[in-house]
Amino acid sequence: MGTCLYEVLGVSVDCSADDIRRAYHQAARKYHPDKRTTASSGHDDSSAHDVQQFLQVQEAYETLRNADLRQQYDAKLTQDELNRKREEEVIVVSNTIALNDMQREVIGSEDGEDDEVLFTHQCRCGDLYEISEEELLDGHTTTILITKVGK
Repeated sequence: MGTCLYEVLGVSVDCSADDIRRAYHQAARKYHPDKRTTASSGHDDSSAHDVQQFLQVQEAYETLRNADLRQQYDAKLTQDELNRKREEEVIVVSNTIALNDMQREVIGSEDGEDDEVLFTHQCRCGDLYEISEEELLDGHTTTILITKVGK
């Protein structure tokens, strides 16, 4: 399904079931192989194109006239659009932060025996990068993917 089914019928996504039915009948009359009038008795390139168009019109109508199938198709269109926008908006940002540039915090118990050392750094987005001393000693590295939400 490479072509948008709404475009095949020439209707908008928010059209009514009656609009879909009318558009289907109009397109079916236009592209139906039996309705085609040509000067030649053989098949030419435009008649093969019309047959292909007619099959696309049939597929579009079969999907969009059924409320459940249309709802599934609309959900897929919405998800595809969101995925496309996400792919366009992913911006790779790389930044190395020196340990000296991070704030050192000691989080511990009252007896002081189970203290945990946490290094933090304020992000431009307002969030906080955090890494524990234990993770640093283990050679831990972190990659953070930030996706843009909104405009």
